[in-house]
Amino acid sequence: MFYENTSSPKGAQSKAWEHASVISNARRGGNLQTINRTKAVRMIEGGGEDNSGTPTPIIVDVRRESHVTRAPIDEFQDNATNVPIHSERVFDVLKTWSSHANLRDFLLYWPTGTLVNYAFVDEVLELTNQDKNTPVILVCNYGGNTTSGPTSSLHGAAMLLDAGFNSIYVLHGGAFATNDPKERVKKLTALMNGGGMTGKKGSILPKPLLAFFEEYKEYHQWPRLLLLVSVWYAMFYPAAAKLALTVPAGVQMKFSGLLNF
Repeated sequence: MFYENTSSPKGAQSKAWEHASVISNARRGGNLQTINRTKAVRMIEGGGEDNSGTPTPIIVDVRRESHVTRAPIDEFQDNATNVPIHSERVFDVLKTWSSHANLRDFLLYWPTGTLVNYAFVDEVLELTNQDKNTPVILVCNYGGNTTSGPTSSLHGAAMLLDAGFNSIYVLHGGAFATNDPKERVKKLTALMNGGGMTGKKGSILPKPLLAFFEEYKEYHQWPRLLLLVSVWYAMFYPAAAKLALTVPAGVQMKFSGLLNF
């Protein structure tokens, strides 16, 4: 199953209202619940919500790949599977697009570095062996509490419920749900600075430059890098050429002589 094409603003708005209705009805019917970390761990270790023989739930982290790496959730690192709703592995995602691609998705790729994963529901179905009765716990950065607005977890929950899943849970507060303010600041800083390379000690390169390398190190992001370099060239080359023309001819000749020694 794939997403419905919502290339037009009207289509996207209609889908948003549909998702809101699915979420509301599922909460009233008990098919969608918000749980904290303690209960999620208990469900995983106990084989179900109340140890009554219900299937062991799976944990699906719906965040983009770099966010999972930079802001991991320690309790779920061994159990969670990353199935992003918006993926940074753009060339892999393109293989599943089929006729669902639209101009809006391509335009969103350039500022965000991600593409819509139209195979999200199919990939979750593979994890549950096509069993829609398997409980699914969804994790994102901000979780499924109502004060967070339309989070990725709730977006994923609406799609799974719409596909016929019967038992969906979303983690309250998401990756940043912690009583330790230092941990929250650490994770937010990792997301803002690019994590990984920016955390290396003893580097002679400034953090913004390291964050730049971290952003574009994967070949999936090279089309964005090519566009960025093209824009820089178009903006700065004419100015550099005009500046060079203002340099006196004598200075230009001396400089050329130094280069051709």
